[in-house]
Amino acid sequence: MKKKANLLIYFLVISNLYLTAQFQDNIPQPILLSPDNEYFSINESIYYFEDEKGIISFEEISQPVFADQFVPSSKRSLNFGYTHSTYWVKFYMKNLDPQFNDWILEIDYELLDSIDFYFQDQEGQWRIKVFGDMYP
Repeated sequence: MKKKANLLIYFLVISNLYLTAQFQDNIPQPILLSPDNEYFSINESIYYFEDEKGIISFEEISQPVFADQFVPSSKRSLNFGYTHSTYWVKFYMKNLDPQFNDWILEIDYELLDSIDFYFQDQEGQWRIKVFGDMYP
């Protein structure tokens, strides 16, 4: 019986380590901005969620219930093809030098109809910028 108990404990410890490692892989790593680099690719740091009906609001998608539903991108370039779905994309940035705070986010595909870019300002308030070929 003692051998079975030890084996069970060993299995639980190994399973826990595996699940912990798997969970840590799903934690978005921030993009570290520094004046030493002029270009950063965010492709490896993107997490996305597909809203097939396009009905989820920013307030809803920001809730903790959706946090685990974002999937890490497994591609070097995020491309969903032609679809009517709404894709929520998130990534985290950390500025390593507060003296440099003017950065440009370039979306390298000009045929997107609508992009609603939500970001937090210096006071932590959410702001939105709207882009895309539907807008002037």
